[in-house]
Amino acid sequence: MPLVALLVSGAARADLDADLGALERAWGRAATRLTRLEPRLVQRGEVVAVRLPAHALDISRDDCSTVAVIGAPSAQFVLRFAPLAGGPAWPNGESPETSSAGAAQLVRCGVRKSMLSRLLIEMRSPRGVLEVVVVEGPKPASALSRSLPLRDPGPSAPFGRVGPRPTAAPTATRAAGALERQRREGAARVARAEARALRDGTSESRLHLDPGCHELVVLSPDPGADPEPRDIDAELWALPSGRSLSRDHTVSLDATLPVCVGERTSARLRIAGAEPSALITVVHATWPLSEALPERWGPEPRARLAATLGRHWLRSVTEPPVYESLGAGGVTLLPLPVTPGRCYLLALAGLRGQMIGVAASASFGTRRVQNHSGLGGDGVAVAFCAVDDTATFEIEARGTGLLWLGALFNVSGAELGELP
Repeated sequence: MPLVALLVSGAARADLDADLGALERAWGRAATRLTRLEPRLVQRGEVVAVRLPAHALDISRDDCSTVAVIGAPSAQFVLRFAPLAGGPAWPNGESPETSSAGAAQLVRCGVRKSMLSRLLIEMRSPRGVLEVVVVEGPKPASALSRSLPLRDPGPSAPFGRVGPRPTAAPTATRAAGALERQRREGAARVARAEARALRDGTSESRLHLDPGCHELVVLSPDPGADPEPRDIDAELWALPSGRSLSRDHTVSLDATLPVCVGERTSARLRIAGAEPSALITVVHATWPLSEALPERWGPEPRARLAATLGRHWLRSVTEPPVYESLGAGGVTLLPLPVTPGRCYLLALAGLRGQMIGVAASASFGTRRVQNHSGLGGDGVAVAFCAVDDTATFEIEARGTGLLWLGALFNVSGAELGELP
């Protein structure tokens, strides 16, 4: 490492130690207990769990736990909470906290301290060392900017004016565009239906989904007496279990619900946000499951792997997998034989447990390709063309009670030197 880099790194470490010392002195005076966790070196895109001591999560006490995460002033990261299977336990307290001047702070008191067991750090900078300080006391610790004035970024500039929102195309135009796009993407069936909203702007209808992958596009109606654009939300539940299959609660004029099922499934579609008594348009497209997904897997594993493949790769996979495996949480290495000149696709989907995220890479020769699901994702796919007779796959799945299914498909029938 160059001498200049060593000097800069040492100076940054000294500044960080000085800030931590000042914070411990400021917070320690009023704290019942102060704990400093082991520092972590985190890379860009990495999501790490914050393992707080059990006494900081004790919901039997009404005191507060304050968590501070500090890095170099140039470090950028986000504090967020791992999702729960049934949705947020605290709808008003799950919002991410973005770092400012390399520091971020969270406070939870009483029973809400249980949220801190799901605390995650997502790194946005290329890399950096992050320190975590936890202080427990009868009331929240003081703000970081007060204890560390140099970490105060100052007032934020007001947001500029961007003008009025653009007007949406007529519903008929948007519906025609959705139908054309779905046909272009190879949908086996496309259909258009309409539903009448109730007085509260909601609508519910029952659907029967055939085995395959589906996309439901819910289009907001043309504005009537109310000129303000509507925010359409939609959700699809399986019947009779009530399990959520897909949801779209984004702020948008329209809503899109993708879902894959391995067997004929009854479902209920609920739409919200329309004008009272308005006519809502729903465009429904279906892609059949590829016969390359073995029947012996069963309906649910076939559906989950089809969802990972998506509409593009689902059409490209025409032959059964050349290798398949079940795996658990953690890091798994799979060295597998491949044929030089052929192209392959590794697809992985979670079958059981609560998955925080999954990443996969393929190394062959001197090359390496990789992909990750993002936070909360439960599937990932990696495509590559082999240049050697062996490829080493590394799969990292994070979460609790995990079981995943992985399959390697040959997506190119021609060998090197042959005509396709």
